[in-house]
Amino acid sequence: MKSIQIIILLIIFSFKSFGCSCGYEKITQKDYDNYKLIFIGTIVEVQDCNKQGYQQFAFEVAKVFKGQTTRIVEGLNNCGGSCNYLYKKGQEWLIYSNPEYGRINDQYACINSIRIKSSENEYLIGSPYHISTQIWNEELDFLKARISSEQKIVSFQFVQMIPIIIGIAIWGLVAMTILICIRFRKKLLFFKRKSI
Repeated sequence: MKSIQIIILLIIFSFKSFGCSCGYEKITQKDYDNYKLIFIGTIVEVQDCNKQGYQQFAFEVAKVFKGQTTRIVEGLNNCGGSCNYLYKKGQEWLIYSNPEYGRINDQYACINSIRIKSSENEYLIGSPYHISTQIWNEELDFLKARISSEQKIVSFQFVQMIPIIIGIAIWGLVAMTILICIRFRKKLLFFKRKSI
C-alpha cells in the first residue's frame, strides 16, 4: 500500500516539474497581431528579484519589428515563481510585449520572447536547449516581412508621461478640494457667528 502511495506522489510531482516547460511555438499572424511591441535589445540594467517577486530591468533597443519605442525601454519582470526566469545584464533578446505606458510588463513564465545571447555574450541560437538556426531565420523572415515605416525608435513617447500627468491631476484635485472645504468652512463659521 505504501509503495502505491509513493508512486502516486512521484507521478504528481513529475507532472508539476514538467508543467514549467513552455517549449517554442512558431509565431503566427494571430500572435503577431496580439503584440504591440516587438524588438531586439540588450539588457543594460537589471536589479535583483525583490521580495514581491519582481525585478526591474532596462533594454537598449537595437531593432524594432513592430511598434515604436525609445532607445532605452524599462520594464518589470515576474521572477518570483518556480517557472519564471531572471533577466541578466548583457543578455540579448527578441522581445514580444504589450507595454503599459511605455514600460514592458512581463508577468508570465511562458512568453514568445527568445533569448539570443547569454550574459557572457554566448550566441545561443542553434545550441542545445534553444531554437535551431533554421527556426530563428524563419522567425526573423516573418518579422522582417511585416516591417513598415511606422516601426521605429523614437526620442520621446508621450504615453510615458500619462502616469505622471494622472498623478499631478489627482494631487491637484485633492488640493483644490481641501481649499474649497477650508473656504466653505470659513463661510459657514461666519454665518454661525452672525446668527448668534
